[in-house]
Amino acid sequence: MKIIKSLILLNFFFLFFSGPISAEPKWLEERSRHFIIYYQEGIDWGFLSETVYYAEKFYDDITENLGFRRYDFWLWEKRARIYIYKDKETYVKATGMPEWSGGRAIYEQKIIESFPWAKGFFSQLLAHELGHIIFREFVGPQAKVPMWFEEGVASSQETERYRLNREKTLVHALKKQSLISLVNLTKIDPRRIQDEYTATLFYAQAESLVRFLVDKFGKYEFVKLCRLIRDYKDFSVALPKAYPRYEKLEDLDKDWTEFVRSNLIHK
Repeated sequence: MKIIKSLILLNFFFLFFSGPISAEPKWLEERSRHFIIYYQEGIDWGFLSETVYYAEKFYDDITENLGFRRYDFWLWEKRARIYIYKDKETYVKATGMPEWSGGRAIYEQKIIESFPWAKGFFSQLLAHELGHIIFREFVGPQAKVPMWFEEGVASSQETERYRLNREKTLVHALKKQSLISLVNLTKIDPRRIQDEYTATLFYAQAESLVRFLVDKFGKYEFVKLCRLIRDYKDFSVALPKAYPRYEKLEDLDKDWTEFVRSNLIHK
C-alpha cells in the first residue's frame, strides 16, 4: 500500500513539475544584419523568412526616407529584437495587450512583439513601429515631441496604400472644412481618441505634415530639425531654429493647408 501511495505521489510531482515546462514553447533565434528575431517553435518558416526580409528592407527604407542613412544605429549587440509568439492567444497572454492588437513596440528597448500573419504586419505594423524606434533612437527618449509629429514620422513609413487612404480623408476634411488646427492637433493624445473618424483624421494630418516638411524643404533640413530636437530636447525650440519662417505653429499650419489644398483637392 505504501508503495502504491509513493508511486501516486511520484506521478503527481512529475506531472506538476514537468507539465508547464513541456507546455512552454521553445524559443529559437534567427539573426540578420540589424535584427535578432526570436521565434517560438513551430512557427512557419515562410513567415519567419519574410519577417527577416521586410525588417531589413524597412530599416533601409526608413533611414533613407528620413535622411538618417549615414547613422548606422543597429549593429552587433545594438541590434533590435523582434519576438514572434506562436499564435495570437499566446501573444495576448504574454504581453497583456488587448485582443484587437496585432503587435506592439517597446521603443526604449528596441523591441517589437507580434505573432504570425497578424493583420497588416508587413504592410503597416512592422514599418510603423520601426519608424518609431528609429526616430527615437535618433532624437533620444527624453526629447519632448508632440505626438502628431512622432506618429507622422511612423505613419509615413507605411506602404503607399495607407497613404492614399489617408489622403482621401484629408480631401474630405478640406471640403467639409473640418481639418483640426495644428494648435489643437498638438494637444491630442491619439490613445485617448474615442471615435474612429477623429483618429483617422489625426493620423492623416500627422503624416501629411511630416511629408510636407520633408518634400518642401528636403531631407537635409528635416535631419537638421531632428538633430535640434535631440540637442535641445524640445520640439517647440527646435522647429523655428530649423525652419525660421515657423516661429508660430499657425504659420506652419497655414503653409501646410495651402500645400494640401493645391496638391490634393483636384485629385
